[in-house]
Amino acid sequence: MKQIKSYMIETGDTLYYVDKQGDVYSLEVTEDLLEPQSEMPTSFFDNYVFKPYAPVTVYDDYGRLWLWSAKGHWTGSGMGSSFNVEYSDKVADVFITEEEALEFSKVRKRSNEENKFFNSYSKIEIKHAVSNRTLNTLSFTKYSLVELLKLVNIYRTENTPIKVSVIDYDGNEIAYSEVEKELERFYWNELFKYLSRIRRSK
Repeated sequence: MKQIKSYMIETGDTLYYVDKQGDVYSLEVTEDLLEPQSEMPTSFFDNYVFKPYAPVTVYDDYGRLWLWSAKGHWTGSGMGSSFNVEYSDKVADVFITEEEALEFSKVRKRSNEENKFFNSYSKIEIKHAVSNRTLNTLSFTKYSLVELLKLVNIYRTENTPIKVSVIDYDGNEIAYSEVEKELERFYWNELFKYLSRIRRSK
């Protein structure tokens, strides 16, 4: 059974937000963020709001919080009209402690770097090392690396000499060894080191 942490946020508390780039910002909670409003509640950071009198709960092991977004609309007409606010809960990149925010910042920045790297190449080509015939083509994604490992193992079992290249979006062919240097920043490098050992052992 998993214990769910929840907090009642109070005026003067400090929350920490990690943006899409991984930068960390702090916010001191003010009274206007917590008190019920006659119309739309006051938003903060990425259009998050607090739901009046409701505790916030922790969403995941990173410490991200469940917060809310709000949508307002009028119902009725004339003297009988009223303004209603609908709250929808959403996972927020907001944290109770600065330590949690800084740790998540590292994760986000690493993820951004990884995505930028994988988006810079188009595909992986496996060619016969002698005839230069293309044997397989894979999209260049983190998920394709597992498939690449399987294929390299198959060719190794068959004693088929191969070379692995990466193609960028301009059609340039880059040697695997060059891409491997860039992969050292990511844990995918461990997979490619294994692939390299397999190739050298043939």
